[in-house]
Order: sequence, then structure tokens, then C-alpha cells
Amino acid sequence: MDPSKESVKVPRPTPSSGSAPSSRRDPPPRATALDSTTPADVQRAIDEVVASAESLYRVANGFLGRQIEERPYAVIGAAAALGFVLGGGLTSRIGGVLATVGSRTLLSRFLGGMTASSEVRPPPWD
Repeated sequence: MDPSKESVKVPRPTPSSGSAPSSRRDPPPRATALDSTTPADVQRAIDEVVASAESLYRVANGFLGRQIEERPYAVIGAAAALGFVLGGGLTSRIGGVLATVGSRTLLSRFLGGMTASSEVRPPPWD
């Protein structure tokens, strides 16, 4: 092997070794909002999160209860669709086809409803 073609690895100095003078200084740490946080502030924040979660639960429970009473079959369909998606059904070929057909159907109904409601009507004073 030709010694002129061999690659020579030269160790690079690390900042901790002190062999290379550093012309760059790290910026001082910035103060954040959490630096002056007391345990009482943390507890208050936790209480607010818990209150928000309880409020969200009450609203969602009331909404779902009304939907179950008014539209039981739609709720069953939505639960089945959610279970299908969470169970990994969209990764299969049939799941992809069902998602495509369902989204096209919903989109056409949505757009059909928009065009029907956006008809140009003459002003009431004519």
C-alpha cells in the first residue's frame, strides 16, 4: 500500500481540552417565566387545568347525551367508524376505499347544500 495515499486522522481539539483558544462565548442563560414560579403558582395552574377538563367533560357528556336521544343510529355509526379507524382499519385496502367513498359522499353533500343555499335571489324590494 502506498503511504502517500493513506488518510491521516488528525484529532480535533475539544472545548474541554483547552488546547484551542475559544473566540466565541456562549450566551448567558435567558430568564424564562418558569424561573420565578413558586409551588403555589404551579398548584394554581394545575387547578385551572383540572377545572377546564371537568368543564369540557360536562359539555361533551351533555352533547353526547342529547345526540344519543335524538339520533341513536348516527351515534352508533360514528362509534363504529371511530372504532374502525382506531383499530387500524384505514391501513387496509378496504379501509382506504371506504374512507375515499365516504369523504367524497360527505363532500358532495356539503357542496350541494352550499350551492342550494347560495342561490341568487332578487332583492325583496323588487
